[in-house]
Amino acid sequence: MELRMGSPVPGGNFYRRPTLIAKLLRALRRGNVAFLGPRRTGKTSCLEEIKANPSDFLPILLNLEKHDTVEIQRDRQIGGCGIQRPPP
Repeated sequence: MELRMGSPVPGGNFYRRPTLIAKLLRALRRGNVAFLGPRRTGKTSCLEEIKANPSDFLPILLNLEKHDTVEIQRDRQIGGCGIQRPPP
C-alpha cells in the first residue's frame, strides 16, 4: 500500500476500514447519514469502497467541492436533469 495524496484511493491502495464501513452501512439502512470529517481523512475512499462492493444500495456520489455554494450545486443538478426550477 502506498501513501497517496490527491484523488480517492482505489483497490489495493485503500486502507481497509471494515468496522467503519459496517457502521456506515448499518446507519444507511436506518435512514439518511451525514458522513462528516476533516479533509483528506478517507471519507470519499470509504464511499468509493461501498460503491465498488454494492449490497442493497444504489450509491450516488456528488462532488460538492467544485461549487461555491450548495445553491449552485443544486441548480446545476436540476438543470442537468432538464427540469425547470420555479421562480422564487
